[in-house]
Amino acid sequence: MAVSVYVSDLTHTSQTIASNTMPSAVGGLVTYAKSRLKDPTIFEFTLFKYPEKLIAAVLDKTPDIACFSNYAWNLDLSYNVAARIKKRNPGLILIVGGPNYSTDAQEQQRFLEEHPLIDFCVFKEGEVAFAGLLQCLADNNFDVNTVKLVRPGGCHYLLDGKLVVGPPVERIKNLNDVPSPYLSGELDDFFDDKLVPIIQTSRGCPFSCTFCTEGLMYYNKISRRSTSLVYDEFCYIAQRKHPNIVDLHIADSNFGMYREDEDVAEAIAKVQKQYGWPEYLHTSTGKNQEERVLRVAKTVNKALRLAGSVQSLTNSVLANIKRKNISADQLMNLAIKARELGSNTYSEIILPLPGESRETHFKTIETVVNAKFNWVRLYTLMLLAGTEMSSRATRSQYAMTARYRVLPRCFGTYQFGSEAPVISAEIEEVCVATKDMSFEDYLECRLFHLTVEIFYNDSVASELVEFLNLFNISAFDWLLHIHNQRHLFPEALKQLYRQFYEETRDELWPSREDLESFVKREGVIEKYVSGECGKNLIFGYKALALRNVIKEVIGVAYNCSKALLKNRLPEVLAKYSSYLRELRQYSELKKLDLFNTASVFTAAFHYDFVALERLDFKSLPDGFDKPEGVEVSFFHTDEQKKIIEGALGVYGGDVVGISRILSKIHVSKIYRTLAEQNP
Repeated sequence: MAVSVYVSDLTHTSQTIASNTMPSAVGGLVTYAKSRLKDPTIFEFTLFKYPEKLIAAVLDKTPDIACFSNYAWNLDLSYNVAARIKKRNPGLILIVGGPNYSTDAQEQQRFLEEHPLIDFCVFKEGEVAFAGLLQCLADNNFDVNTVKLVRPGGCHYLLDGKLVVGPPVERIKNLNDVPSPYLSGELDDFFDDKLVPIIQTSRGCPFSCTFCTEGLMYYNKISRRSTSLVYDEFCYIAQRKHPNIVDLHIADSNFGMYREDEDVAEAIAKVQKQYGWPEYLHTSTGKNQEERVLRVAKTVNKALRLAGSVQSLTNSVLANIKRKNISADQLMNLAIKARELGSNTYSEIILPLPGESRETHFKTIETVVNAKFNWVRLYTLMLLAGTEMSSRATRSQYAMTARYRVLPRCFGTYQFGSEAPVISAEIEEVCVATKDMSFEDYLECRLFHLTVEIFYNDSVASELVEFLNLFNISAFDWLLHIHNQRHLFPEALKQLYRQFYEETRDELWPSREDLESFVKREGVIEKYVSGECGKNLIFGYKALALRNVIKEVIGVAYNCSKALLKNRLPEVLAKYSSYLRELRQYSELKKLDLFNTASVFTAAFHYDFVALERLDFKSLPDGFDKPEGVEVSFFHTDEQKKIIEGALGVYGGDVVGISRILSKIHVSKIYRTLAEQNP
């Protein structure tokens, strides 16, 4: 009888599908192992993504070997399920592997001591080591103790309480050596209405950023897969994907930076023409070679969000984190050219990086906002296992204060037959202060992040920003003015900011152990699942603002712009006050009750907003007035309805679901369309 091997890339599912990509990485482990084992028929492999399906399979038949991916978002779930399997089969061989594992020997020892059920931990790149470990087990009659004496390559484990490090294995130089898990059919069971396909066309990163797991020298060289193979995968997926799935993830670290990426983009364009998919590409675009990245963006028909991710623009900070950015001028140029292509753009900034102060952090945001990126994503620094940033030396050098919080969506209760349910929550470690930034400054910066998210991202008031720009009032000055006027906000918006501040402060725990104990208390995990605790605060409060107080948001945006004009250019305010009043109404009707596709609004205007919108409001309204007035309707087109209904089908329509949608789609594409009535 074949040895049963369950290979799982689990995701939490209690609140929503936390990690909603197909399990292609573990699928590649299986296809590679099958291609390298002396006799692959010895093993019977089964892949899992959803914990419910794994548990059902275990209750039906306990495996001989259980393998789990190890990420920050699934370690606790995987280990708790593994413990239940081990209880049913004490002879179970438990294998884990993934980036959520330190490079420091002392930390590795601690990890394995804290997870004593693990028999083998595959270190770094997994395919070669995993296949070798399975072969070694087969050659030694699946006797774990004997195999540990052999020291299989690329594997770590404890032997007599001491850490054993197997000899390193070489990285794969040609990714074509990993048979496609799509084309082999290994992933056919995962084409549903929730999971998004993910493909890796290249592996490795030439940069050395200290906050990233790929910043290590080990990952410095790039390996690739052939474009013809990737194209075949695209076609295979397009023919099988669920109609609701309009996205594709590309798991490259610098997509668009290499010549071969242009060939991949051509393949994507060909598939788009054949199948109308993908509509959205999610990837990390290249950190230099912006001209090539722009060509790639143009080729894939606006499906790609272009990244100008800087993390910081403070030179001393960049030196501290070993990162080289494009210059501010190049950043501006990238944003301008991306807008000319009609591509969505985003930039990412991390708080608080070593050496960053509140003032320099705000300066970085100012530069990026004024470069007119559509999205400015603002993150708290995660201290990821296996990164230089999380090392004891770096923490000490910059006096980093670490806290713990539950990862959004990564928690739940999972029934296990007649046994007690599995209760799980994933906990991340984040930095909230350094010698250059106090905790109070961190909280103030996070409040400003909320202002950027609500008032700037997704072009929520882009027509107003363009108007102010025509008079040399920058978007950042406008945002800062809004932020500094929080005490004058309408009460509902004030309350939203107060709650965000309190949750941002209170979600942080000084002790991992205390937080672990808290989430396991009776009734607590239910509060996380309901959304009372543990949500992604930035996206969650953006969703609340969009759903509940969008009129107040638009009102504040326009009142603050008028206050700026009154102070700086009173004659402009006097001349255009009626235009701004109607522009405010136009903006409200575009976004009011946004996810209700049945809502249609009409209003009378004295300006040609249809024509101004066609020009992206880059012109003054002079010459676009309509003294006689014109009736305009605001509605969702069939294409917009398809986007909204598909997204609601995948993520749901509650606050948690809306927050996921806001992070996944080009929200500006679903703002209502307008048309003159009987023009």
